[in-house]
Amino acid sequence: MEDLLKVAEIFLASSTILVGALSVARTEPLKSGISVLGLIVAVLWFVCSIDAFATSQGLSIRAVVITWLPALFFVCWLVSSIVHTMRWKKGLREDQLGL
Repeated sequence: MEDLLKVAEIFLASSTILVGALSVARTEPLKSGISVLGLIVAVLWFVCSIDAFATSQGLSIRAVVITWLPALFFVCWLVSSIVHTMRWKKGLREDQLGL
C-alpha cells in the first residue's frame, strides 16, 4: 500500500501542474499539446499504479480507488485532447476560408 500511495503522490502532483498549465494556456495548439501530455502521464500513472497494486499485500477499498484514479484522469485528458484538437482544426479551417 505504501508504494501505491507514493505512486499516487508523484503522479497526482504532475497532473495538478498540467491542469494548471491547461487553465492558463491561451492557444488551442498549446491546450491540445498539454492535454496530450496529460494523457501520457495518466497512462504512465495507471501502469505504475497497477504494478504497485499487484505487489501490495492487502486488498482494501482505498487501494482499489487509488489504483483506478488514473483511469478518471485518462478519460478527462482524452476528452480535453479531443475537444481542443477539434477547436484547433476548426480555427484552422476558418483561417483558410478567410472568416
